[in-house]
Amino acid sequence: MDHFEVVWSIVNPLARCLDTEDVVIYAVINVNLKQIATTGNKLNEQDQNQNPIILHLGEGIVGTVGQTKQARIISDTRIAPEYVVDDQLRLSEITVPILLDGNLIGIIDSEHPDLGYYRQHHLDFLQKIANLIGLTLKNAAVEFEIKQKDKALELSSERMGIILENLPQGVVFEDSSCGIVYMNKHFIELFNLDIRQEEVTGMPCHKARELIQDHFPDAEDFLIRTQAILEARKPVIGDTLKRKDGRSVKRSYAPIYQDGEF
Repeated sequence: MDHFEVVWSIVNPLARCLDTEDVVIYAVINVNLKQIATTGNKLNEQDQNQNPIILHLGEGIVGTVGQTKQARIISDTRIAPEYVVDDQLRLSEITVPILLDGNLIGIIDSEHPDLGYYRQHHLDFLQKIANLIGLTLKNAAVEFEIKQKDKALELSSERMGIILENLPQGVVFEDSSCGIVYMNKHFIELFNLDIRQEEVTGMPCHKARELIQDHFPDAEDFLIRTQAILEARKPVIGDTLKRKDGRSVKRSYAPIYQDGEF
């Protein structure tokens, strides 16, 4: 199992040991406390947390413990002004910080319907568990952040693909090793190419240029001019190219850099 699954596997045994239906593990993600594993009816059919609560440090009992790094036992949540109701009101709560080298990694939080339920032996037990899972939870939080960023990147990429496919211009992306990464349908239609998009992906750029060079009166001049633009790596806007059929196309080029890398 990955670290995230390990954290999920802990909550139900903890609930059985504490004789409760409510155990939540929070992780510090982007300076906030986010529920990443829960028990009971908070799970959906895929055993994922439904509508996970995100708390700021200092918010609610969990956030207060996160801020002070001091465990707490609440015997009567009704008289605790910072108590935040999750799925239902429960009268007792125990909250233990998960620390690694003195740094807050997460929180173990449990509630029970009975008044004054949690005692010192519960606290001692959860603190031992917190010490054991500190590194695991930190790694789980890192994995979670990576997954979230990957999802956001994937969604952004899908949106960009939809935009590019619907542009009235022909668009081609080439990578730094001179391979075709993407060519939209309009580009293929513009030059009436007998090729599918998936066949172009990964094709060497010089091969792709050979597919369209015959559309221009001077194929060699087209190739030389194109190579000069690529080598200069400077933006070009509206470079006019005459075609054999008497029409012309305007070509623009933009180099892309990320973290200084072309």
